[in-house]
Amino acid sequence: MSSIAASPVELSKVSRSERVAMTTSFTVSVLLLATKWAAYALTGSVAVLSDAAESVVHVAAVAFAAWSLKYAQKPADRGHLYGHDKITFFAAGAEGMLVAFAGAAVFITAVRHLIEGYVPEKLTVGIVLAALVAVVNGMVGWWIQRIGRLTGSLILVAHGRHVASDAITSGGVLVALTLVKFSGWYLLDPMVGVAIALYLAKSGYEMVRTSLGGLMDESSPELDARLRAHLDAWADRTGGQYHELRHRRSGRTTWIEVHLLLPGATTLEEAHRIATKLERELHDLAGGPAVVTTHVEPLETHEEHHMDGSSRGQSVVGSP
Repeated sequence: MSSIAASPVELSKVSRSERVAMTTSFTVSVLLLATKWAAYALTGSVAVLSDAAESVVHVAAVAFAAWSLKYAQKPADRGHLYGHDKITFFAAGAEGMLVAFAGAAVFITAVRHLIEGYVPEKLTVGIVLAALVAVVNGMVGWWIQRIGRLTGSLILVAHGRHVASDAITSGGVLVALTLVKFSGWYLLDPMVGVAIALYLAKSGYEMVRTSLGGLMDESSPELDARLRAHLDAWADRTGGQYHELRHRRSGRTTWIEVHLLLPGATTLEEAHRIATKLERELHDLAGGPAVVTTHVEPLETHEEHHMDGSSRGQSVVGSP
């Protein structure tokens, strides 16, 4: 049995990048929240209100995500032998639920304005502020998602998508206010509010779906294809075989396990060298922090060993 894990230096670099991204996001979100509520106070627009209401949830979600990120970086202990990474899935799901809740609140307000009617004011100021918010959120959201993908952080990817969705809602507000100003058709304002609410509900659902997939150890077809292609090439090159390939994500860390079948005449030292080299190669394929574990078995007699003792009746799965 052999194993290779992400180095402390690698994890330290990831942690610094995540902290910088989250701190930047929180600072920007607070400033933009104040901007949106100022725009709503000036215009009375339900579209602006929908954007501002979403930002209240956004700031709360950033604070929760920041705490979750810090908790996820705690090292493994006796009570959590595999570390604390899985909190990231819970954080992503909680943020998605908050986004969906904001969408529901906005939908109710927009429908009420559709029924009762309302005339927004000072539209020019609202247009300028909405444009500013959309541009800033779009840039920050893209940057955070990029950092999240580079570091393998689900929290940052989910949070970056949330920020990007905030930019889209602000863009919708911008379009609504511009059309209302030049057309005079005030019903466009709550109609856009309804559209934004539905978009937020969809975005929240997707974030929750991703979270549940992670909590249930849903496999990645893309990673599986990369790993199997590499292992197939390794088997062709060395004459060895493999089976019992498994992999899962626990937040930013990828866990990979595989059984290697080597000729029985292979020495222990040589088997360890072969396994360690392959582990490093699989680690690199993970695209971020990873723990790779191999179990070496004799090629000629491994079936016989699996049928002995407590292993009797077990089936061998995976690629032979």
